[in-house]
Amino acid sequence: MLDANHAAALADLGALYLQTNKPSEGEACLKKSLLINPNQALVLNNLGTVYSNAHQFEDAVAYYAKAVELNPNYADAFSNLGLNQYSLSQFSEAEQSFNKALSLSPHFVRLNLNLGLLKLLLGDFEAGLPLYEWRWHTDETKNKIRQFNKPLWLGAESIAGKTSSYTPNKGLAILYIFADMPLIWTKWVPTSF
Repeated sequence: MLDANHAAALADLGALYLQTNKPSEGEACLKKSLLINPNQALVLNNLGTVYSNAHQFEDAVAYYAKAVELNPNYADAFSNLGLNQYSLSQFSEAEQSFNKALSLSPHFVRLNLNLGLLKLLLGDFEAGLPLYEWRWHTDETKNKIRQFNKPLWLGAESIAGKTSSYTPNKGLAILYIFADMPLIWTKWVPTSF
C-alpha cells in the first residue's frame, strides 16, 4: 500500500503515470509529492514536462525555472527550459538556457542540435552550422542510409573548387534558413578557385 505522505513514492508513481501516457494522474501525484516536499528538482522538471506536452509553455517554463533554481547543475532541466522558452519565442532566454545546459553536459546531442537550430533561426550561421551537424548523431539519423551517393561534407576539408548542394532534412523552415546559404559560403570559401 502506498503511503499518501511519502513524497518519493508519489514522485515515482507520478513519473510512472507519465511514462504510461496518463498525464492527469501523473500531474496529481507529482503535485501531492511537492506539497510534502517542495524541494524536488526532478519532480518540478517532470511537472514542466506535463505542461510542455500540453503546450502550456508558460506553466512549463515556471516549473523548469524552479527546478534549475533548486539544482543549478541540472542540464536536462536547463535544456527543457530552453525548449519551452524557444516555443514562446523567448530566443535570448532560450539561448542562455541552452548554453548553461551545454556547460554542464557538452556532449548532449539533442541540446547541441537545438542550439544550432536556434542560432540558424537567428541568422548566426557561423555558430549554428557546426552545431546543426550534431543531427548526424541523433537516433533518427545515426543509422539512416543517405539517399544519394555524393560525399558528405562535415566541414573538415576545404570545399574550394567543388560543387556543393544541400538537402534540408527538417522541412520548409530549414529550407528557408538555408536559402541564404550562397551568401554565407563566401565566408568559408576563398574568392578565387
